Amino acid sequence: MKIPPPPGYSLIVRIDLIDRDPRQPRKYFAPESLKKLKENIAVTGVFHAIYIRPNPEKPGRYLVVAGERRFRSLQALEVEEYEFRVVEKGLPPYIISIIENSHRENLNPIEEAESYEEFLKQEGASVVKLCAFNGKYPNDIYRALRLLKLAPEVQQFIREGRLNKGRLQDLAQYKNLSEQIELAQQLV
Repeated sequence: MKIPPPPGYSLIVRIDLIDRDPRQPRKYFAPESLKKLKENIAVTGVFHAIYIRPNPEKPGRYLVVAGERRFRSLQALEVEEYEFRVVEKGLPPYIISIIENSHRENLNPIEEAESYEEFLKQEGASVVKLCAFNGKYPNDIYRALRLLKLAPEVQQFIREGRLNKGRLQDLAQYKNLSEQIELAQQLV
């Protein structure tokens, strides 16, 4: 089996020319986790590439596609420039973000569901095509998407990691939002 090479090309770019991509699936970055990663990078360096793309709205600037935690660590270490992987064509950047995050399994369940929803909207694609990109089963995708029907308060508990992943499908069965919230509060 031939494995495709990583997308893009390498380019040294000043850190101050790179912005956060608003379409990044991950929205929450635990401060303690970022601190540990920063300390680790200061000692060992960055082992996985950080992907960026040209910012279509700001010529001469870039957006982080994948590796935002590593990027934030470089910022915290006050690194001035770094060698990034630049993606200009091929897979859309949000697909690369979904793939990287699903490989690492560190998105919270709501962020994961939102990234799947974004893929399905942007690509007009089927769940089967999404499964081809991230290696999940269709039922996993459908279960994840069902979480987006939960009350916003319940979704926040999930984002914060206050609800056990095994309990999420139980909550998703309740159509009444106030019942969801009440049960979620009891579980928390």
